[in-house]
Amino acid sequence: MIQPFFDRNNNGKRDPGEDIYTENPELLLILNNQPIQSFRPQVQGDRIGLRLPPGTYRLDFDPSGFPLDWQTVNDAYRVEVVAGSYTLVQVPLVLSYTLSGVVTDTAGNPVAGARVEAISVDGEQRRFSVTNAAGVYYLEQLPQGTFTLQINQEPAQPGTITLDEDSEPFQELNLRSP
Repeated sequence: MIQPFFDRNNNGKRDPGEDIYTENPELLLILNNQPIQSFRPQVQGDRIGLRLPPGTYRLDFDPSGFPLDWQTVNDAYRVEVVAGSYTLVQVPLVLSYTLSGVVTDTAGNPVAGARVEAISVDGEQRRFSVTNAAGVYYLEQLPQGTFTLQINQEPAQPGTITLDEDSEPFQELNLRSP
């Protein structure tokens, strides 16, 4: 039984009120490098069921099947199916944030070719983009948390942004380089 769920508070556990996502399992799930439909999934309101012989399986997730603005915490799971029982696989889907804007210099001119980076305060998450000729950057798949913003390894203005469950999934944030 596979239960992808919307982990709105980002705690990795399904809490009351967190809905299960069972739409388009053929786009979302890949089992042992094979499309899930070859295993004849049984989609019910609160789960995606598969009948599998005992053994070890690799369950992958295809981002094309994710609901808009959501992503998995892990790209793949190792699942051990035991004979005579149900194996429950709960998959937290977390909000995914995107920042976009224009990088300008102190005179207000767009900066082309600048490396814009968002670094989580613990340093574990890093996303970067390089600005185009108009100074536009695009940072995607940012998880919840507080990020330091840098342009060419120098502090940007503004210097930080916090993304939480109340934040909009897509935000426009213009940056100024030092």
